[in-house]
Amino acid sequence: MKKLIILLFIILTSSCSYKGVIVSNLPFLITNRVDNRFDLTTEQAKVFKGDIKKLLKDKKNEVKSFNEKFQAFNIESSNRKDFYLSMRDSYINIANSVIPSLTRLMLTLSNEQRTEYFKEDKKKLDKRENKLSNRASDFYVSRFERFFGDLTESQKTLINKRSTSMKQSSLRVLTKRRLFHKQLKLLFEIGDKNLKDQISDAFKNYVDKSTRYKDREAFFKALDEFIPTLSRDQIEYFNENKADVGEWISLYLSKY
Repeated sequence: MKKLIILLFIILTSSCSYKGVIVSNLPFLITNRVDNRFDLTTEQAKVFKGDIKKLLKDKKNEVKSFNEKFQAFNIESSNRKDFYLSMRDSYINIANSVIPSLTRLMLTLSNEQRTEYFKEDKKKLDKRENKLSNRASDFYVSRFERFFGDLTESQKTLINKRSTSMKQSSLRVLTKRRLFHKQLKLLFEIGDKNLKDQISDAFKNYVDKSTRYKDREAFFKALDEFIPTLSRDQIEYFNENKADVGEWISLYLSKY
């Protein structure tokens, strides 16, 4: 869910026409991202792209509900833990709906594709861990500025004090991702007759474990200290971005 929200905020300044191009090409963009991880054949990409097209149509109600919850969130007064747990439920519902297609795809991978995937995935995890371990505190300042605009020096100091605990939380989530990598690799090596169900269960288990509130608690503690310091301009900045996310989702709902 974090990557989804970050992606949306990165492209918030896009023009309406550019947004339309991106949303209209979601099946291609998603398939291309998966292709970059698995080096798909033409037929594999075609089948997966068809699955994504269907999924985008089938999950409109869930995405609409997701957006309604997000738009109803009040940065000053809403209970942030309750909000996260509610959004998590919606995210898990949507994420789990992708698992059958992803599982079917992985079962069609050749031995060469699987070997290359696990080799490259480990490299990515090692690179991510190195980046996380060496992450400076100003990374978290920039993360907050993405949502709230320029911060005051006292606000930056507040975030910097919480940066170590937020980094540790991110490293714990990364550990879960490494365990998932090892589990998935082992399942393919064993090649049990129930491989399809085992892969699906592994994905669902990872989605559940990697989104638990406990691993976001450090961030929310920082947010609880930070929110009372917000200026009206910063609150307005957040609300404008929130509305822009809503526009992206509304555009998606109108096209699928």
